[in-house]
Amino acid sequence: MVDAPGQERLNELVRRLQVETGLTVLSHELSVVMRYPHARDLADRVRHAAGVPGPRLSSSASRDRGLRYLGVLRMGSLVIVPAATAKRLARTLPQMLAHAVVIAVLATVAGTVVARHVGYPPGPVIISIAALCFLASLIRRRG
Repeated sequence: MVDAPGQERLNELVRRLQVETGLTVLSHELSVVMRYPHARDLADRVRHAAGVPGPRLSSSASRDRGLRYLGVLRMGSLVIVPAATAKRLARTLPQMLAHAVVIAVLATVAGTVVARHVGYPPGPVIISIAALCFLASLIRRRG
């Protein structure tokens, strides 16, 4: 929340913005600003330029947080899926470890090549190839 001096500074900046640029500012009230994503981003930039502290209003912070969690899920799946695939294929722990490394490396190399060829980001393609390896291991029975 912006304190009284910060609010007054923001009001002054908005007035100067109107006078110097000729822009019409409909409202800088927080209740109005929160309804429009582009206005939240503008309000964040104005507050930052004015040196007024406070939490970000735009959705980019939550988007960044979501992307970070998605990256964690991808990394987890790159660890878990080859290990689960190797467990289905191997009889001993050393075999399982070797199989998991080979599957992870092959999925990474193949996913990178396929992603570059089709123009997709490599992360999801790598995970998809690792998942296909797991599905293929479900078909094959342990001998």
